[in-house]
Amino acid sequence: DAKAATGDNTPGAEEILATAAALGPGIDPALVAAALGIPAGPVAGLCDDATAVGLLGPGQDVGEVYRFRHALIRETLYAELSPQSRAQAHHRIAAVLEDSAGRGHAELAYHFLRAAPVSAEAAARAVHHSRLAGADALTALAYEEAAGHFRHALDVQRRAARATPASRAGLLLSLAEALTKTGTDPATARVIDEAVRLARDADEPRLLAAAALLNAQHLDFNAPADTATALLREAAAALDPADHALRARTLARLAFTLAAAPAEARDTAERAVLDARAAASRDPDQDAAATALAAALTARHFVLWGTQDPADALAAADEIVTAAQR
Repeated sequence: DAKAATGDNTPGAEEILATAAALGPGIDPALVAAALGIPAGPVAGLCDDATAVGLLGPGQDVGEVYRFRHALIRETLYAELSPQSRAQAHHRIAAVLEDSAGRGHAELAYHFLRAAPVSAEAAARAVHHSRLAGADALTALAYEEAAGHFRHALDVQRRAARATPASRAGLLLSLAEALTKTGTDPATARVIDEAVRLARDADEPRLLAAAALLNAQHLDFNAPADTATALLREAAAALDPADHALRARTLARLAFTLAAAPAEARDTAERAVLDARAAASRDPDQDAAATALAAALTARHFVLWGTQDPADALAAADEIVTAAQR
């Protein structure tokens, strides 16, 4: 082989086009060249030749110069790469994209997930970008998409460097949050149960509280809430007393579950309000403090319903609205 004899490691046409196929249906010659560590000129020239014979056409989206004429052409080129070569191609592409401005976490997650077999560090980057892509999707109200990203992160996390029970519990809670927003899903309870187990094992009271709140997010007031109540009690007791905002939210939700025990419910709601007011006056995260105060005041309003003077109830409702608008 002449290239081997001369020490020429320049990739051939097939490797260049296969790397382009790993990139996606659209092709940016400069990006393909950067991933392969070669000048952009030869890649662009090869793309021109491929266009002339009908393999490629002009790009359609922003950032594309060329595009595969048919998905079957791209799939055939991609299939010619061995599994390890595919993973390495995605790893090179992901590294270039990560150093480029304006790339979304979903795009980076796509390539790092396929690069995960290369190394534990690549798997860790896949988890990182999948988690952030899931958070972006949650913000955009794309809950099913978010759940998909969090599932991908969980799938690959076992291979990731620096994976811990606490980090896995956090991902499980993110998945549970996405699932609770898509409606009733039987998987949600199993996900939360696993997060609770890991939070206990890791001795992470904040994660335990987050799990307890998700578990009690949708209560059926015509059914016993013993399990939710027990978990909220455990979480509230485990939290640092200085963690005012989260403790307030946990106690507020606990007060709702104690509706059948009015005296204890009222006492718990008052404790929630005290913690929330402490958060409002001391905590640097005032958005979290305002959310906690609104939750605590709402819980107190609920457990006192029918026992208050109407004027007091109206004043309490006004305070809830003011807290919620902060």
